[in-house]
Amino acid sequence: MKIVKRKDVVVPKERSQASSVESVTIRVTLSRQSLDILELLATEGIYGRTPSAVAGRFIDLALQQFVEIPKVSLVNGRRESSSKP
Repeated sequence: MKIVKRKDVVVPKERSQASSVESVTIRVTLSRQSLDILELLATEGIYGRTPSAVAGRFIDLALQQFVEIPKVSLVNGRRESSSKP
């Protein structure tokens, strides 16, 4: 896997100062089926406009869920998860 780091400067319209956003390019191998799904989602504008933007969004979401701290509380001495369906 090849990782390329670069720094992009984003200038928000509502602010005069630029903020710095770091992005990393990661090359991965995906199945044809996965590529087709990413392309379809991009065509529909879901999570991005290009297959690579859609894939990046999925990776970001998966990592956020992975590191999210579970919310657990004690009720009457029992553990109870706050994430109920």
